[in-house]
Amino acid sequence: MRPLKLSALIAGWAIVGLVAYFALVPQSQQIESGPGSGALRLSVVIPTKVIDAPHIPIFAGVQLDLFKKKGVDVDIRFVENEASAIAMVLKGEADVGLAKAVTIVKARADGKPVKAVSQIFAKNPYGIILLGETESKSFLDLAGKTIGAPAATDSIALVQLRLLLSKFNLEGKVRLATLEGDPIQQLKEGSVNGVLGKLTDLPLYREVLPKVSFLRFSEFGIEIPDLAVFVNEQMLSKKEDAVIDFVAALARSLKWVAQNPGGASDILASKEPALYQERRFVALDKMLVAKELIMRGDEPVTSIWGVVTREGYMAVINLLTEAGELSRSLTPEDVAALGAKRVLDACVVAD
Repeated sequence: MRPLKLSALIAGWAIVGLVAYFALVPQSQQIESGPGSGALRLSVVIPTKVIDAPHIPIFAGVQLDLFKKKGVDVDIRFVENEASAIAMVLKGEADVGLAKAVTIVKARADGKPVKAVSQIFAKNPYGIILLGETESKSFLDLAGKTIGAPAATDSIALVQLRLLLSKFNLEGKVRLATLEGDPIQQLKEGSVNGVLGKLTDLPLYREVLPKVSFLRFSEFGIEIPDLAVFVNEQMLSKKEDAVIDFVAALARSLKWVAQNPGGASDILASKEPALYQERRFVALDKMLVAKELIMRGDEPVTSIWGVVTREGYMAVINLLTEAGELSRSLTPEDVAALGAKRVLDACVVAD
């Protein structure tokens, strides 16, 4: 078993709820960043055991004072899972949190008043990691192969895989196996021909297996948003300006991360020095993957408010509905704050 399980990294990518401090805490307890500064303190809760690439925009925004320039003083906190992050946001114990878009959709279906307001990873990261380098991009090449799914695999990834197997008439022709041990070692030993995972898992695999390739689901017509930023719905209705300021600052931080992968890697390494030094982890390699996921053209965050995100959340809703995992029907507007022009305007990042 590897010292750091792959599932620990996957589990860290959760949805962040952004709740305005002024809306939830008596004025006597509200904190400013300095005398007369008027800065609003927002606590950001990150559900993870290991600081990873998706969290860098938050740390970069703090380190570069991008949030403070928008009048927001960010206080970062950690919890172990998404359920705890959502609970803290709903109780007013935290203002911002990170979690998977799928988690937010399920929470909304269950009647929880949380809403996505921005996106860090805007593109579908799921696919199949294959041993060896291949130019093939055909799902048909999976016929006769065994694909392993780690025990901690997100249910949304399994739903996507089954839909694609059905689409390409591969049901019964591809064997699916649940992996209890180290998926990287099992792929190396040939126990499976491929492993269900994320694009950001590739650097971990390449530490052991220099030649691996990735068959990405988005290349076959399934495009969903992944990591979202969410807020308490009541706070959103009362303090939209605070949300806009936070999202605008996050947009600037995302663009900086994408344009400065080396500097972003240094931030990552500084937060987890023992992990990245002892394991000789190539942080820059991971950041190049993160850059590809974070950016959508020249708009790092603004797509959350537009057509792309509406379609993306509809895809998540449809997938979960087909899998029988939603307790009621939803629309994208139920889940995310979409189409607000003044938010779009606020997110425009100046060169």
